[in-house]
Amino acid sequence: MGKLLKYYFKRDKWIILAMLALPLLASLTYFFLPKEVSLIIDSLTLGLSLTACAFIFLIRDYKRFYGEYSSFFGALPLKGKEIIGGRFIWFFFLGLWTCLILLTKGLLFFVQVLNPPELGLVYQDIYQILASLSPSAILFWVLAAFISLGASISLWLFVTSVGSEKFFRPLGIGGPFLVYVLIRILWTGVLFLLGKLLLDMGLVGMSLEGSQMAFSGMDKASLLWSGSSLFVTVLGSVALVLRSIYSHDVKLSTYL
Repeated sequence: MGKLLKYYFKRDKWIILAMLALPLLASLTYFFLPKEVSLIIDSLTLGLSLTACAFIFLIRDYKRFYGEYSSFFGALPLKGKEIIGGRFIWFFFLGLWTCLILLTKGLLFFVQVLNPPELGLVYQDIYQILASLSPSAILFWVLAAFISLGASISLWLFVTSVGSEKFFRPLGIGGPFLVYVLIRILWTGVLFLLGKLLLDMGLVGMSLEGSQMAFSGMDKASLLWSGSSLFVTVLGSVALVLRSIYSHDVKLSTYL
């Protein structure tokens, strides 16, 4: 797994740096162009650069294990858990790196666009919002963000692995896409049944007050629903990862 991660960093280091460098270079336009024009250039550069880099990472990952380079990577002495584990850690790092870039750009935006009095008011408002959050609420939202990121990565690993097995192989890239659609339909059904179960048990209500999340915390119904959803998400993510490992160890190894 360690060698796989080193390979990723070696091959993709310039793309990682470009994700940060291009938006930062766009920020320089605030020094010699009107703010309105610079804002458009800055926003477009940030959105296009992150989207393009994400697309490149996904395409490269697919080609390495299921596309034109799959014969080479399939011959490496790596078990399924090492391949899936290495790819999971890699994409998790990219997710955190993207969040860091967005945070950096957000701070630069406020500094460059707002004057000092306005900037002070914004920082004061942010501080008040953060101060109003209870420790349990902060922990919940941080945990929810990590779980959401992990779930997205698990889904990618699953659809590319299962969607590239013998049954879906004739479809090419359409195989993973079809598996993705089927999983989204199944996942929507699971959440619907979970919500209906909690509703029938009287544990959650349909009123706005019973589903609203406050900055300072969450009411019992919201906490129960959100906690249940996160728990199901974790179980589903683990199941997707395990099935992806099985795919590499058994299903894909028989013909790649």
